[in-house]
Amino acid sequence: MKFLKPRQIIMVVIILLLGAWNVWRYQQQRHVASSSVLVTRLTPVDSEVWTAFEKAASLRDAPEEQFAPAFAAVQAAESAVQNPNLLSNANILSNVRGCMTWLEFYRGHKDAAWHTRSQQHLDACVHDHRDESN
Repeated sequence: MKFLKPRQIIMVVIILLLGAWNVWRYQQQRHVASSSVLVTRLTPVDSEVWTAFEKAASLRDAPEEQFAPAFAAVQAAESAVQNPNLLSNANILSNVRGCMTWLEFYRGHKDAAWHTRSQQHLDACVHDHRDESN
């Protein structure tokens, strides 16, 4: 029986070390990802646009007479945002508009599956103050 040559032994050791290093690196990444929960809010809670959206979202099942003024208030709050091209304001408006689209979709479609999906999305919009589809 013939043993491995010295350079073959070195290659086997290098391959084993690389494999062990990759396993260690993978576990470190998993540990960091599972231990760091980052919750961010893009806008302050007292933002007029999000306050108006929350009111409209709370009236999503109300009759049109109650919902329409709340929806118009959101649109008015959007147009009242100063410096809409400023990055932070543009992000706010983009997220509110995305959530408004889901709100319109919720009211306009009665299919049960889409209705449920829209409701979950709207709940996330109200809770997180951002549109998850962006």
